Amino acid sequence: MVRKLPKTISEKQFFELIKNVKDKRYKLIYTLGFYEGLRLSEICGLREEVSACCKAPLKISKKQKRVYRECSKCLKFVGLKDIRRSTSKWKIEPLKPSQFDRQRGFLRIFGKGSKSSDIPIMPPVEKALRTGIRLLPINISARQVERAINRDSEEILGKDNKLHFHALRHSCAVFWLHQRKMDIRYIQMLLRHSRMDTTSLYLTINPTQMQEAFNKAWGD
Repeated sequence: MVRKLPKTISEKQFFELIKNVKDKRYKLIYTLGFYEGLRLSEICGLREEVSACCKAPLKISKKQKRVYRECSKCLKFVGLKDIRRSTSKWKIEPLKPSQFDRQRGFLRIFGKGSKSSDIPIMPPVEKALRTGIRLLPINISARQVERAINRDSEEILGKDNKLHFHALRHSCAVFWLHQRKMDIRYIQMLLRHSRMDTTSLYLTINPTQMQEAFNKAWGD
């Protein structure tokens, strides 16, 4: 199976995006995605999935090598159209000001797989927090953010650069790895990948960088 290279933007394009976004909440969200590599669920939180029939948590069952979701109350099989988000129980809590230890310079993340991690607060994020920390927790759904970044990126960067939020996480990895020359092990820790081969996808050098390197070699 061929692994497609993820869509990314450069720091210059990110500056252009941020400069033209008016809503301060989205400015903060996009900055956390690009420089800290946070998942959208880690910023906005994620409510537990429940069945539409009984508003009960879902159970995962496996039959004949196929995975099914079923309502934990009535045991009815649940399709994607019958899944709702609970209005009361959080699976991942929204980002809170208390998670930022600005004295030590670390951000504590409670994310995927119920794991907690401390990651460094990057200077651009610290700058954004001076006025933006009062906006936390972000009271916007993940779906709203996705719609916003789709719209903003298309309007500001053009149709070819229409982004999903996760593209900022990919861009974060490429930025630190290729532009700032960080060791890939630190990138793995920043993105909290359990396997190095997931992070190694970002080692692929884009054609422009490769061309510049060979042109420089011929110039020498």
